[in-house]
Order: sequence, then structure tokens, then C-alpha cells
Amino acid sequence: MRNRIPKECVDMIYLDPPFNSKTDYNILFRDGKDAAQVKAFEDKWTFNGTAHDAYTDLMQTRIADTMQGLQKILGDTGTMAYLCIMAIRLFEMHQILKDTASIFLHCDPTASHYLKVVMDAVFSSKNFRNEIVWKRTPVRGAGSRKVRATHDTVLYYVKSDTAVFNRVTMPYDEEYVDKFYRFSDEYGRYQSMSLVAAGTTRSGHSGKPWRGISPHSGNHWSCPGTFPDHVPKPPDWNAMTTQQKLDYFDDNGLILWPQKTDGIPRFKRYLGSGGQYVTDIITDIAPLSAHSSEYLGFQTQKPRALIELFVKMSTNTGDLVMDPFCGCGTTVEAAAVLDRQFIGIDASVEATALVKQRIKQAYNIDVEIDGLPYTIEQAERLGSTDGTEFQRWAISKMRGFHPSEKMSDDGGVDGSAKVFFDGEWHTVIVSVKGGRKPKPSDLRELSGTVKNKATFGVLVTVHPPPKKWYANAKAEGVVSDGTIEYPRIQIYTIQDMFDDKLPLLPPLRPQIPSDQRAKPRRGLQRHL
Repeated sequence: MRNRIPKECVDMIYLDPPFNSKTDYNILFRDGKDAAQVKAFEDKWTFNGTAHDAYTDLMQTRIADTMQGLQKILGDTGTMAYLCIMAIRLFEMHQILKDTASIFLHCDPTASHYLKVVMDAVFSSKNFRNEIVWKRTPVRGAGSRKVRATHDTVLYYVKSDTAVFNRVTMPYDEEYVDKFYRFSDEYGRYQSMSLVAAGTTRSGHSGKPWRGISPHSGNHWSCPGTFPDHVPKPPDWNAMTTQQKLDYFDDNGLILWPQKTDGIPRFKRYLGSGGQYVTDIITDIAPLSAHSSEYLGFQTQKPRALIELFVKMSTNTGDLVMDPFCGCGTTVEAAAVLDRQFIGIDASVEATALVKQRIKQAYNIDVEIDGLPYTIEQAERLGSTDGTEFQRWAISKMRGFHPSEKMSDDGGVDGSAKVFFDGEWHTVIVSVKGGRKPKPSDLRELSGTVKNKATFGVLVTVHPPPKKWYANAKAEGVVSDGTIEYPRIQIYTIQDMFDDKLPLLPPLRPQIPSDQRAKPRRGLQRHL
């Protein structure tokens, strides 16, 4: 973020950073996260190296006292290391947010109390708005030695009092409606509510009789401030006396008169057409299951409806939404479908490629990814400096393929895909070589692995190998479906990728599910 994103340009940030319900933060981020992210973070949960450098940098900021206090409480622990890594990033996020912006930090109770202290220091406690509780899982049995945890926490802060806030509603729960809105008339369903409350008021008007009826000793008339769709709120409502307000209710048919002579009239509160307002406890957005069309295989993936709620609440059409830990891209997709611009950041090449494919497939939006190779020279540089990330990047460019969990000691299998052939699914394996001069043994190793484990194999190289290699690959034979002959072994170069050429293979199984989603209405610039 630093020196890459201008200050005060982002309208809303949602972040779902690494967190884990375990108490041992040395294994933090290994539960349900991909290997590239583990590599990016595994050296940060001890209070040395990157975490200590972050602590040193924070000593030059206005939150230095807060971090020193936390260090005295926690010591040189993994939790303190985690807070330092988060604090330095939150400080940068504060810089790029507009005064009208909001931030939503998704965490769990393990560290939410410490993160709230850090957020108070960075954003000021006066800019804290809510601790939102999301019930992420149903109760299944009792906890072993504690009450079972079923929720995540979202810390909601604003940059200033001028922050955008839009009231958002959710559909009514049918059970709730049936229980509380038992009556109906030509205007819809309603419930009978009391018009009196305990105590007296200073003005004295609300305690006086209305139409000969007293609210009884020690009580006063209490006029609701909500109006049904068919009754407008008077422009001078706040200047009206209590009795005038009650007259207005009665003139518009909102008063229920009792049959008993000593009874107190009640108010007809109609079920609003827009749904119920969102509260700080969210129980009606279910977590994703493995069978959901939205699920992409990320165990910590959040439902899009949850993030859409925050986007609607804090931004308007065309605003810029950012997710600095974008993972599989749910925030990016939520912003796209709601006509917001977006920035997504992730350390994993695989994740950014998945997001690009996800948005392209669902909304036909071309996402621009900064920081990845776009020329042969850049690919060479990545291959020579970080072979693992080069392998992941190369495989991400091959539609339908996904990288292996192990990117070393993998027997030459760096990725794979499934193709439909001869009435069943078959495996295609891919071996990626990032050096300038791959060895002849690389092709022999791939051929041997294909014979034992797969139907097809693809060798990926930066530059075209000698012509003899192509002859050797051709000698491995073909697999025919009666119409098309598919080479069993193929050589595929980075230039082929840049030219959008694909290996000659039978139909591939899609890597992400395809469903018919609403299309955004405007063409906006998006970035990862």
C-alpha cells in the first residue's frame, strides 16, 4: 500500500486477515489457507525479523504508546508479533482512506479484543461504530471445556463523523413475522403496540389526558416515530404536541380503540415493505457449504451476502472498495456486482489469478493485476528469483489447471487438471521449468510420470527448447477420440501463454463454478 496507493482515495476497506481460534499463534494461518499465504506469513509470528521491524517502525508513529503498552502485557510472544504486523498495515490503511470512509475488520474472539485496542489507537475510539457479531456456524454439540464458539467479530470504524452511512435492510424472518405481526387489513400485516410508557416527562404534555383518556398514574403517552408506507410523516412532526400526534395517528387509522371503557388505545405498527434494519448481530446469513455454487474451495471463504451488506452500508455507486487480504476475491465480486470500483491485494499468485478468472467469468470484467510478469524478461526474472512463485504464476495462466499442494519434492508434478475423454475424466499433469535452460531429463521425467499417473502431460518452459525435444515429445504418441488426436506429451512456452494459445487437450473441467449472477450496470476500472 505504501507509495503505491494515493492517500485519501479509498471509500471503504473490508479485510479478513489471517486469524485462528487456536491459542498458539505460531501455527496461525495454517488452518484453511493456501500454501503461498503460509509461505508469506509463517516467519512473522515470532517477535523478531519482520514483526520486530514493524514494531520499530511503529515507535515513530502516534500509536507508539499503545504498542509499547501491549508489548508490556503480552511480551515477545506470537500474539504480539501478530499485532505488530496488523498494526503497521492498519496505520497505512488509515492513510489511504477518505474522511468519508469506513473500515470493517473481520476477526474472531481470540484476538479481537487486542485488535480493538489497536484500532482505537489508529482510528480513535470516538470513531468506533459497532462490534458486529456474525453467527458463522450452527451449534453442534457442547464444547469440551468451554462454551462452543459459533461467531466471528467484525470491528466497524469510520475515518470521521462525515463517513457515509446508508441504512440497510434484510428480509424479514418468516417465523418472526408470523409470531409478531398476527393481524392484517387492506394495508398489510401489523402488530398491536402500546402507546404508553412508564414515567413522566418534563414538558408534561405527554402525561395529560387525550380525548378523555389518561395514560394512568406514573405513565405518559409514547408516540412511535415510524410510519407505514401509506401514511406520510408530517413535516412539522417534531413541533407537534403529543396530543396532536395522537390525533394525526387516529385521523389516519393507526389507532386501535379498545372495547373496554377503561381500556387504553394502542398503535397499529405495520410490517414495513423494505425489510428489517440490520443490527449488530447477524444470524440470517449462512456460512458457505462445500455444496454452494459460490464456494471456491477456500475453507475460510465468507459469503458474498455478508460483505455486500457492509459495502451497501458504507459506500455509494462508483465508490472505491479495497480488500488488502482479498483471498479468493469475495469482496472484489461484491464490489463488482454493486457497481463499485475495487482494489484487491494478495500475496498469493494463485489467489490473484483465481480472482481474475472469477470476475471475468461471472461479469465479463477484465481485471488488471499489478506485480505479475507481462513480458518474457519479467517471467525470466521471476523464474530465477523465486521458482515456487514462478510455478504458481505459470499454472495460474493455464485456464482449468491448479497448482499442486507441494511445490517441491513433487516428482515433477507442479499442477494438474481434469479433462473429459472417452466417457470419463482423465488427469493432465503439468511440470514447470523456470530456468533459462531446462535439462533433457525434465522431459524424460514428465514422460515417466505420465505413464504412471496420468493420461496427458504438459512441460512448461520460458523459452522454446531445442527442436529435438519436440520430436521426443511427439514420439510419446497420441490419444485419439476417433475424431481428434491429442498429443500425450506437449511442450508449452511462456510466449504461448502470452499469445493466449492453449495446449491441445479434450474439454477441461472448470476450475470455478459458473452460475448466473446479476451483472453490474456500469463499466468501472478495477484492479488487483
